[in-house]
Amino acid sequence: MMAAGILFAPIDMWIKAYFGMGAALLVQSCITMTKTLRDVHEGSKFVNRIEDARAERLLMGIEREAA
Repeated sequence: MMAAGILFAPIDMWIKAYFGMGAALLVQSCITMTKTLRDVHEGSKFVNRIEDARAERLLMGIEREAA
């Protein structure tokens, strides 16, 4: 939709090219932000899994001492 709007706009070709580059950079920025947020989320899941394993090991040690 945006590409069609830029293509059929009654403006000079260099302005269309400028808007097209802006649109391309906007899409690239959105993709980069999405990947970064996904990586942060996956990293936090990994850290939480390590912390859960440590807590489980600690609880198992406490249960063995109580028995």
